[in-house]
Amino acid sequence: MILRDNKIVLIGLGIALIWWVLESVLHFFVFSEGTFVEQLVLPDSHELWMRTLALVVIIIFGTSAQILFNRQKHAEEETRKTHAELDQIFQTAADGMRIIDKDFNVLRMNETFLKLAGMRRDEAAGRKCYEVFSGPLCHTPGCPQTRILAGEERVTGEIEKERVNGSKVPCLITATPFRHPDGELIGIVEDFKDITERKRAEMKVAQIQKQIEFILGATKTGLDIIDSDFNLRYVDPEWQKVYGDPEGRKCYEYFMGRTEECPGCGIPKALAGKAPFVTEEILVREGNRPIQVTTIPFQDENGEWLVAEVNVDITELKQAEVELEKHRNHLQELVVVRTAELTESNEQLRQEIAERKRAEDSLRLANRKLSLLGSVSRHDILNQVMVILGYVALARVDAVDPAMDEYLREIESATKTIRSQIEFTRVYQDLGSHEPQWQEIEEIIPRADVPRGIRLDTDLSGVFVYADPMLPKVFFNLLDNSVKHGERVTCITISQEPRDDGMVIVWEDNGVGVVTSEKTRIFERGVGKNTGLGLFLIREILSITGITITETGEPGEGARFEMLVPEGAYRYNRHSTKPDSPDPQSAC
Repeated sequence: MILRDNKIVLIGLGIALIWWVLESVLHFFVFSEGTFVEQLVLPDSHELWMRTLALVVIIIFGTSAQILFNRQKHAEEETRKTHAELDQIFQTAADGMRIIDKDFNVLRMNETFLKLAGMRRDEAAGRKCYEVFSGPLCHTPGCPQTRILAGEERVTGEIEKERVNGSKVPCLITATPFRHPDGELIGIVEDFKDITERKRAEMKVAQIQKQIEFILGATKTGLDIIDSDFNLRYVDPEWQKVYGDPEGRKCYEYFMGRTEECPGCGIPKALAGKAPFVTEEILVREGNRPIQVTTIPFQDENGEWLVAEVNVDITELKQAEVELEKHRNHLQELVVVRTAELTESNEQLRQEIAERKRAEDSLRLANRKLSLLGSVSRHDILNQVMVILGYVALARVDAVDPAMDEYLREIESATKTIRSQIEFTRVYQDLGSHEPQWQEIEEIIPRADVPRGIRLDTDLSGVFVYADPMLPKVFFNLLDNSVKHGERVTCITISQEPRDDGMVIVWEDNGVGVVTSEKTRIFERGVGKNTGLGLFLIREILSITGITITETGEPGEGARFEMLVPEGAYRYNRHSTKPDSPDPQSAC
């Protein structure tokens, strides 16, 4: 490092030493003064002073030369670094840049410019500017190069340039003079900013503005912007067609033809409260057209408070209000008339209700008497039936003729049938005489009446059905039917299945089942092996609340009765979950 930075000083020292030796040689060989060693090491005082002076001069000169050399070298290094930094800034600038001489030759270009122009550096080098990234101003007086050469100091503007592949790119161009350090004009520096995205945004904004203006015009909605001194800042184009140029005009003069602020104006109120304010106005110049004005305060980019007025046409609303007032008056007239009619109708209805109540009371009394009569008659008939059965039993004991015994057996059977039918009238008499009620199915299953040898499985916990209070009779009769007619029943299962049209309660056994031809007839009165009243009574009890019953079992595999409970006539206990269908592994 020392040798490199002090090379001239060292050279001066070397020259001084060589000169010292040469002086010693000269004085020894030419002037024959003493020995060579004496001349080299200990010359006389005059010679020593001369040599020392010369040596000092050489050293000073070498040192000065070294200092000047080092300064120049440092300046060159700083210049090189500065040039490298400027070149890096030039090459990596976000804008495309190029330098052109006065003959339109491209001298330099940065990487951004090459990308913007769609060219390689070797394709653009040495070419004219109008051959590289040309535009509509080339070869015209508006060319930035021409204008700079004519004396302008700065040229800016938007222009569309053409890439090598023919595509267009909008640019913001800035051209400035490129001068030599002595001030001589060499050419120009052009800066290109790609404004494609800005142009797209401007086009989109313009499109949206057209759409808004169309909507405002189609809906007869006006838009304007006004400052706190009532000066118009903006009026939408549709209103300008009607009211003219708003430049320099007050809103009250422009729209209303007034010389002062409109009474009840919403602008001061909206600005004072910093909140929207709604008023209604009449546009005299548009045939007294009514509008609703919504005044909305806002601040612009400079912090100034302005208001935007959205003016909505309410002509149809006002017309509707007039029509509504007419209809309201007409309705009030109708209410008066209808009230009188309803008062008269209510009086007639009150009288009819009173008459119906008297009729119901009379009917209820008659039914009570008939029920009492029926009860007494049944009691008397059953007493006589018991007498007949007693005498038949005594007669069969004394009968010795087989034919007579057969006659007595038929009389006994017919009498028992009469007794069953009389007893049925007692049950049927109570059917529908009381209001239906909610009943939990699990609680009314006749488990105590199930014979030994028959297993009964259910999954109806928490299931409630709205039915006649005689619903327990339904399940008792179904049990009686399975026991009497199933022949070989050992298992009965009662379950429920949800369906789209309601819920089905299923009673099924593993007996002999019902033959296909009898499936629909078994619910008719008098059809069956005994009295023929059990299944008939089941159907009648269920039908009171809209429940239907059908037999769907397979003959020979057991009977299956499905009771379809309609929507609204069943529910699940709020404290229990909806029951699942029985597990096939646990069902009998």
